[in-house]
Amino acid sequence: MRHPVHRFLLLVLLATSARAGDCVVRNYRFHDGETMAEVRIHYVTIGIARKDNVVLILHGTGGSSKQFLNDHFAGLLFKPGGLLDSSKYFIVIPDSIGHGESSKPSDGLGRKFPHYDYTDMTDLQHRLLESLGVDHVFLVMGTSMGAMHTWMWGERWPDMMDALVPLASAPDADRRTESRLAKDGDRRSSARRPHCRTSNHADCHQRPVAVAEERADAR
Repeated sequence: MRHPVHRFLLLVLLATSARAGDCVVRNYRFHDGETMAEVRIHYVTIGIARKDNVVLILHGTGGSSKQFLNDHFAGLLFKPGGLLDSSKYFIVIPDSIGHGESSKPSDGLGRKFPHYDYTDMTDLQHRLLESLGVDHVFLVMGTSMGAMHTWMWGERWPDMMDALVPLASAPDADRRTESRLAKDGDRRSSARRPHCRTSNHADCHQRPVAVAEERADAR
């Protein structure tokens, strides 16, 4: 078991080496034609970029980049000698649209916020890498929803990465399934919270995680 002092020092090292930033995409057009003047994608990077060492890590539903910056994940993978030793790899962890510190409905638009899907989410991740001057990725890795994004990266930009590591996910040939589940989730959420049918209250913009869990249970 790692000594508490060692854990503390490792977390301090990660905190001081991590760099946060925002990529602002202007006049962004979503998959259905809706537009936003500015979409903000927040991200964290660790390490120094080289041509062949970029690692993109994608979070799950309701998560953010912060979930990876802890002793259980970064403390094992990013440490000296770890599989993704941050002295060797340049690690990029974005907050996907609708999550963390990236643009989301609760910023003010509420129900008027454009209806984004996985196509928009992965496209904005790709634009983030472009803004960082990255045109090739050693590894794309994601958990749960981030793993579904990982599969899509392999489909949309197959020559851009050396490897994919989707965790807690399986490929879905019918991408419309996600759209149906999301709409079904919205209906169930509104049924449980009648005020959401007409309200812009902040709690009305969170899709129930149970929808994703039901999908996993059905497999």
